[in-house]
Amino acid sequence: SNAKAHQAMHEQMTKGGMPSAWPDRLAVQQKVLETRLDAMKAIEAAAKPLYAVLTDDQKKAADRLFASPMGMM
Repeated sequence: SNAKAHQAMHEQMTKGGMPSAWPDRLAVQQKVLETRLDAMKAIEAAAKPLYAVLTDDQKKAADRLFASPMGMM
């Protein structure tokens, strides 16, 4: 569902383009950030219970894998 939301937003932005008025561009940027925040919240909701049942070695591997923001993409 996160991927679908991002894809729909991307398609909307590429078809319609960015508005020329600054306040309208701010509104679009806010919508993009809200979509990303919703995605992060969904990932967190799934990650917490999963992480709780991992072994210590698995937790270390997950911590290394997701150490940077790029690991979340």
